[in-house]
Amino acid sequence: MTYLNYSAIAFFMLGMLLETVGFVRLQFFYQACRNIQQAKHALLKQILLRFTNCGRLNIRIRNTSAFVKRYINNYSVAGFHYNTLEKFSVFCIILGLLCTTIGTFRYGETFYHSALIYILLSVIYVLFGHFLDTEALTEQCVSVITDYLDNTLNHRILSSEKEKQSANPHPQPIRQSKPSEKSREVSDNKNNTKQKMDSGNEEIIFSVINDFLV
Repeated sequence: MTYLNYSAIAFFMLGMLLETVGFVRLQFFYQACRNIQQAKHALLKQILLRFTNCGRLNIRIRNTSAFVKRYINNYSVAGFHYNTLEKFSVFCIILGLLCTTIGTFRYGETFYHSALIYILLSVIYVLFGHFLDTEALTEQCVSVITDYLDNTLNHRILSSEKEKQSANPHPQPIRQSKPSEKSREVSDNKNNTKQKMDSGNEEIIFSVINDFLV
């Protein structure tokens, strides 16, 4: 009976610890989102890079919030997603309830006092989870990132593309009877530049397609 009591309490303490660690980890990410222009967080760098590449390729992201949620849900460090610790925490509480149930059926009335205590601890865990409210904090992160992508970064991408177009207008064709050596050199340089631009665009396209397929 003592073993079941200590096991239930240990599972409760571990569940509270995992819930707290998960909240602290998400809180660090939220602080990084508030300083998104510096983009020191690996996940933020990934989101900004992908959004920028899509903008340069004229790939319209119609649902930016879903785009951001997808990256947050898929992001992991050493196999741990942002909601993994919370799931482990709930699992620990369930194990504690299982120990309490086994003790109640096995020892009867002598275990009722311990069972009542663990039920109260479970209520405390539920209230503690509502107090931290990791789901609301995740929504705040999504809101901050979405606002920056739609209202700041998107305008920067559009303005930079317009500047490139204005700086490199299409030249009008000039008829010549015989191309000179100088014109051939210029043509070769243009072809080389075009090939480099095409190769750069192909790398961006491959990166975007690879991201959406994986």
